[in-house]
Amino acid sequence: MLKLNLQKLFRLHGIQNPGNYLFSRGISNRGTAYNLAGGKVKYPNTTHIEALCKIFDCTPNDLFEWTPRNEDEKQLRLNELAPKETPDVLSTLRGVHSSKIIEFSKKIEELKKTSFEN
Repeated sequence: MLKLNLQKLFRLHGIQNPGNYLFSRGISNRGTAYNLAGGKVKYPNTTHIEALCKIFDCTPNDLFEWTPRNEDEKQLRLNELAPKETPDVLSTLRGVHSSKIIEFSKKIEELKKTSFEN
């Protein structure tokens, strides 16, 4: 079953108030933003998918996850969209000394510069 899963992106980006975040970044209707953030939209339209990809600088594959319904479906390429463990960045950083967070931030900036070169 294919489903929209924005929770992993919210965790990765450390977003505390997803509805407001989406609304403030281009989902033009506040109710839609909150419904998307709350996982209440089962069939997002292409306009929303495009907006979400722009907001998170990602592809549609990053927005969806797929769970096979039976053993036969486990062989399909859709398994590339199977749920994966997603770290909670804010929880991970709690308790880390500020000097290490600065180092970590610099490493992330380096990764961002090289992420599209490969």
